[in-house]
Amino acid sequence: MVLGSGCFRAVSVQSRLIRFLPPAIPLAAAATMWWPLTHNFFFADDFLHLFDVLTLPRGRFLTQVFGGHLYVVRNAIFLLMFRLFGPDPRPWFCSVLLTHLLNVLLLYAVIRRVTGDRALACFGATLWGTCPVLEGALGWYSVYGQVLLTGLLLIVLLRLARVVRSERGLTTRESLGWALLLAVGAGCFGTGIVLAAVFPAVVVVVLSRRSWNSGAVGVLALTAVLVLATYAGLRTHEAHLEPNLDAVAPDVLSLRSTLTAIPAALRFTLHLLAFGTATLVLGSGESTTPYPGPAAMAIAGCVLAAIVAGLLGSSPPARRQLAVLVLLALASYAAVALGRASFFGVFHYPLGRAATSARYHYLPLMLVAAAVCLALAPLRAWRAGAARAVDGAAAAFVLARLALLGLRPLAIDHHDAQRRAVQAVLDRVRAAALAAPPGSVVRVENEPFPPALIPWLFPGSAGVFLIFEPADTIAGRRVRFVAGESDWRLAHERGGRIAALVERQGSK
Repeated sequence: MVLGSGCFRAVSVQSRLIRFLPPAIPLAAAATMWWPLTHNFFFADDFLHLFDVLTLPRGRFLTQVFGGHLYVVRNAIFLLMFRLFGPDPRPWFCSVLLTHLLNVLLLYAVIRRVTGDRALACFGATLWGTCPVLEGALGWYSVYGQVLLTGLLLIVLLRLARVVRSERGLTTRESLGWALLLAVGAGCFGTGIVLAAVFPAVVVVVLSRRSWNSGAVGVLALTAVLVLATYAGLRTHEAHLEPNLDAVAPDVLSLRSTLTAIPAALRFTLHLLAFGTATLVLGSGESTTPYPGPAAMAIAGCVLAAIVAGLLGSSPPARRQLAVLVLLALASYAAVALGRASFFGVFHYPLGRAATSARYHYLPLMLVAAAVCLALAPLRAWRAGAARAVDGAAAAFVLARLALLGLRPLAIDHHDAQRRAVQAVLDRVRAAALAAPPGSVVRVENEPFPPALIPWLFPGSAGVFLIFEPADTIAGRRVRFVAGESDWRLAHERGGRIAALVERQGSK
């Protein structure tokens, strides 16, 4: 009896390990790899958005269309984070890390549900969750909306996989929940607008006619129309307000230029897909895997061949799910390409080189990783021992990826140059204030702040001081910035504290 009880406990422990170890591996690997993100600083557009948080009316900030993105939800989170934590970047990037770890677990759950295989789920979640190219989205807070959108899409895909697996019908009530998640995602990042638009087709493709009704699809279709109409309305409204990135470059970001650039966008989509799949598998970036190059193109070709084989060898339900993942990945990359091809065309920037920009790949590569796992699943039933071979190969790949990350950890860019630039501004202002008599007004020359990237939208040193200093006085001395015409005009158009901080050059 004692021996039997001991065996039972051993079997119980083993079953728990089998259940909890596969999702724990990608989670632990991603947490270890990306923990240094918590030391990141703000970068580029982050300064513009922080300035807007403090100077734009709340409704204006929330409905702002910037760089072609609808940012209602992401800007609401931006506003909330500043209200809670101010300009201390640590809580901001902790939230990015936690969201990514949740996405890793969600991807594991999606792959586990569609393939029924823990080893493949562990492989796919590790493959994507530790891909170095994800730093483009994880290390830059302005791109956090893409991370949020990915989590929302994963929740919808998980629910969709459950409907497919159970072979029950999709109810109108459930599709309403999906529609809400997709609409929120559209307000996180521009790609979400396209995903909301194509999702009615996704449901029709992946579910048999008996599993969906016109009401359920109609809810998703109506959501797509409302999202597109809202986006178009806000884009039109934006043109009549104070210029931002979209308004100052109407020829680059207009509908006409986008349609004209469709042939270039198709080529750009292929470049994005090829580079993305290559770096997903190799786990390296442009510095070690030149693109376009033979190694990258060979890996992309192998991934494409595996997906085609999966489409041919899968059962009809699995084939439809794989087709949906491919469709969504292409739609995600096409959204990027349509929004940026005209921009790169104006500046004659090579599309192959543009495709290596890391910020474009977070969400699409999640879909590619899931598609690869679903394509590999039929191999497990190919012949005797195939399941062990596939699971063994997946485990070997995971171990190799973890060993490589341990031997050569990713050198994350913490944007220390931007941190130093901010500190230099604050130190200069403080030194000028302390050199002046107590109670006096200290006038400091306003200087450009290159880390903000778009100078006509950011008033230089005065904008930095506004963000990082809560008061307009230092040690009892009032601070004022003497600025040129463009910075003075921007400050006074915004009004409030920034208008009081900035004086026109030559006015005194």
